[in-house]
Amino acid sequence: MKPIRRRAASQICVSILATVLLTCTYVDFVEAQGSADYVCEAKGAWTLAEGTLKSHDNANLLIGAKFRVSRLTGEMTGNLGFSSAGWNVNVMDLGSEQQSFKVLYSSIGGYVDLGLLEIQQSQKGDVKSFIYLDALHLYTGICSIGVR
Repeated sequence: MKPIRRRAASQICVSILATVLLTCTYVDFVEAQGSADYVCEAKGAWTLAEGTLKSHDNANLLIGAKFRVSRLTGEMTGNLGFSSAGWNVNVMDLGSEQQSFKVLYSSIGGYVDLGLLEIQQSQKGDVKSFIYLDALHLYTGICSIGVR
Protein backbone atom coordinates (compact mmCIF):
# COMPACT_ATOMS: atom_id res chain seq x y z
CA MET A 1 0.00 0.00 0.00
CA LYS A 2 2.78 2.45 0.76
CA PRO A 3 4.11 2.55 -2.85
CA ILE A 4 0.60 3.41 -4.12
CA ARG A 5 0.27 6.24 -1.60
CA ARG A 6 3.71 7.50 -2.56
CA ARG A 7 2.74 7.37 -6.21
CA ALA A 8 -0.49 9.29 -5.52
CA ALA A 9 1.43 11.86 -3.47
CA SER A 10 3.98 12.16 -6.28
CA GLN A 11 1.20 12.73 -8.83
CA ILE A 12 -0.31 15.44 -6.64
CA CYS A 13 3.08 17.13 -6.31
CA VAL A 14 3.62 16.95 -10.07
CA SER A 15 0.17 18.49 -10.65
CA ILE A 16 0.89 21.32 -8.23
CA LEU A 17 4.29 21.98 -9.81
CA ALA A 18 2.76 21.98 -13.30
CA THR A 19 0.13 24.50 -12.19
CA VAL A 20 2.79 26.74 -10.64
CA LEU A 21 4.95 26.45 -13.77
CA LEU A 22 2.05 27.34 -16.09
CA THR A 23 1.12 30.30 -13.89
CA CYS A 24 4.72 31.55 -13.87
CA THR A 25 4.95 31.06 -17.64
CA TYR A 26 1.76 33.13 -18.14
CA VAL A 27 3.09 35.91 -15.90
CA ASP A 28 6.43 35.83 -17.75
CA PHE A 29 4.57 36.07 -21.08
CA VAL A 30 2.55 39.06 -19.90
CA GLU A 31 5.67 40.75 -18.53
CA ALA A 32 7.48 40.08 -21.82
CA GLN A 33 4.56 41.76 -23.60
CA GLY A 34 5.03 44.67 -21.23
CA SER A 35 2.77 45.15 -18.26
CA ALA A 36 2.55 48.93 -18.49
CA ASP A 37 -0.93 50.30 -19.08
CA TYR A 38 -2.27 51.62 -22.33
CA VAL A 39 -2.91 55.35 -22.10
CA CYS A 40 -5.72 56.23 -24.49
CA GLU A 41 -7.45 59.32 -25.85
CA ALA A 42 -10.85 59.42 -27.55
CA LYS A 43 -10.82 61.05 -30.99
CA GLY A 44 -14.35 60.20 -32.14
CA ALA A 45 -17.73 59.52 -30.50
CA TRP A 46 -20.87 58.22 -32.23
CA THR A 47 -24.21 56.75 -31.31
CA LEU A 48 -26.56 54.49 -33.24
CA ALA A 49 -29.73 56.28 -34.32
CA GLU A 50 -32.20 55.44 -37.07
CA GLY A 51 -29.95 52.69 -38.42
CA THR A 52 -26.83 54.81 -38.84
CA LEU A 53 -24.02 56.28 -36.76
CA LYS A 54 -24.54 59.89 -35.73
CA SER A 55 -22.34 62.19 -33.72
CA HIS A 56 -22.75 61.49 -30.01
CA ASP A 57 -24.78 64.17 -28.18
CA ASN A 58 -21.83 64.73 -25.83
CA ALA A 59 -19.11 64.39 -28.49
CA ASN A 60 -17.63 67.76 -27.51
CA LEU A 61 -17.06 66.40 -23.96
CA LEU A 62 -15.97 62.91 -24.96
CA ILE A 63 -13.47 63.79 -27.67
CA GLY A 64 -10.16 64.33 -25.93
CA ALA A 65 -11.16 62.26 -22.89
CA LYS A 66 -8.24 60.20 -21.56
CA PHE A 67 -8.29 56.82 -19.85
CA ARG A 68 -5.98 53.93 -18.97
CA VAL A 69 -6.35 50.23 -19.71
CA SER A 70 -4.37 47.60 -17.81
CA ARG A 71 -2.65 45.29 -20.28
CA LEU A 72 -2.73 42.58 -17.62
CA THR A 73 -6.33 42.74 -16.34
CA GLY A 74 -8.19 44.84 -18.95
CA GLU A 75 -9.47 47.19 -16.26
CA MET A 76 -10.29 50.63 -17.62
CA THR A 77 -9.87 53.74 -15.48
CA GLY A 78 -11.02 57.15 -16.53
CA ASN A 79 -14.09 59.33 -16.49
CA LEU A 80 -16.95 60.23 -18.83
CA GLY A 81 -17.92 56.57 -19.27
CA PHE A 82 -14.39 55.29 -19.86
CA SER A 83 -14.32 53.11 -16.73
CA SER A 84 -14.82 49.41 -16.04
CA ALA A 85 -15.86 50.00 -12.41
CA GLY A 86 -18.93 47.87 -11.75
CA TRP A 87 -18.35 45.67 -14.81
CA ASN A 88 -17.12 42.11 -15.30
CA VAL A 89 -13.83 42.36 -17.19
CA ASN A 90 -12.53 39.57 -19.40
CA VAL A 91 -9.34 39.89 -21.45
CA MET A 92 -10.11 37.86 -24.56
CA ASP A 93 -6.74 38.33 -26.30
CA LEU A 94 -3.54 39.78 -24.84
CA GLY A 95 -2.54 40.86 -28.33
CA SER A 96 0.68 40.31 -30.23
CA GLU A 97 2.47 41.47 -33.35
CA GLN A 98 -0.32 39.74 -35.31
CA GLN A 99 -3.38 40.26 -33.07
CA SER A 100 -5.19 43.12 -31.39
CA PHE A 101 -5.59 43.40 -27.62
CA LYS A 102 -9.27 42.62 -26.88
CA VAL A 103 -11.34 43.06 -23.74
CA LEU A 104 -15.00 42.18 -23.18
CA TYR A 105 -16.89 44.10 -20.50
CA SER A 106 -20.27 42.83 -19.25
CA SER A 107 -22.75 44.28 -16.81
CA ILE A 108 -23.10 42.82 -13.34
CA GLY A 109 -26.72 43.79 -12.65
CA GLY A 110 -29.97 42.12 -13.62
CA TYR A 111 -29.83 43.50 -17.15
CA VAL A 112 -27.32 42.62 -19.88
CA ASP A 113 -25.05 45.29 -21.28
CA LEU A 114 -21.80 44.67 -23.15
CA GLY A 115 -18.72 46.64 -24.07
CA LEU A 116 -15.90 45.59 -26.37
CA LEU A 117 -12.52 47.31 -26.56
CA GLU A 118 -10.05 46.44 -29.28
CA ILE A 119 -6.63 48.09 -29.43
CA GLN A 120 -4.63 47.41 -32.59
CA GLN A 121 -1.52 46.17 -30.83
CA SER A 122 -0.29 44.74 -34.14
CA GLN A 123 -0.22 48.24 -35.65
CA LYS A 124 3.34 49.43 -36.35
CA GLY A 125 4.74 52.23 -34.21
CA ASP A 126 4.17 53.44 -30.67
CA VAL A 127 0.65 54.78 -31.24
CA LYS A 128 -2.13 52.20 -31.61
CA SER A 129 -5.69 52.84 -32.81
CA PHE A 130 -8.62 51.67 -30.71
CA ILE A 131 -12.32 51.09 -31.15
CA TYR A 132 -14.65 50.78 -28.16
CA LEU A 133 -18.27 49.69 -28.48
CA ASP A 134 -20.30 50.46 -25.35
CA ALA A 135 -23.97 49.52 -25.78
CA LEU A 136 -25.13 51.68 -28.72
CA HIS A 137 -22.17 54.07 -28.55
CA LEU A 138 -18.98 53.77 -30.57
CA TYR A 139 -15.71 55.47 -29.68
CA THR A 140 -12.44 55.59 -31.59
CA GLY A 141 -9.04 57.01 -30.75
CA ILE A 142 -5.42 56.26 -30.05
CA CYS A 143 -3.45 54.53 -27.31
CA SER A 144 0.19 54.33 -26.40
CA ILE A 145 1.97 52.29 -23.80
CA GLY A 146 2.50 54.41 -20.70
CA VAL A 147 4.33 53.91 -17.44
CA ARG A 148 2.28 53.00 -14.38
